[in-house]
Amino acid sequence: MSESLARELAPFNIRVLVVEPGSLRTNFWTAYLEPAAGVNKGYAGTPLEHVLQAFKSNKVQPGDAVKCAQRILEVVDGTGMGAGKGDLFRLPLGSDCYDRVQNKIKKLQDNLLEAKDIAHSTSYS
Repeated sequence: MSESLARELAPFNIRVLVVEPGSLRTNFWTAYLEPAAGVNKGYAGTPLEHVLQAFKSNKVQPGDAVKCAQRILEVVDGTGMGAGKGDLFRLPLGSDCYDRVQNKIKKLQDNLLEAKDIAHSTSYS
């Protein structure tokens, strides 16, 4: 939706910036309450369990929320580290987020290559 919105608004000189923060060391995680009965054992070893474990510790998040907010402002204003970055559409913040995006790109590329013959087989001959 953001990509479509960006294209629609571009002629009006309105920019869309998708901010993708990684894990930030804030008190957000402390709002998590584990159910009295505990988490269903079926979730053991799943991505959900990994995230819930992160909720329990506020000391493992690598991101500094103040620095992230500063970088967002710089990119929006075109100052500091955001100078010359006015064409950015996506702003990953944090090394953990950057690594996840890089991994997603690789998976998308692998999928695209795997589907190439199928994709090209659908044209009128």
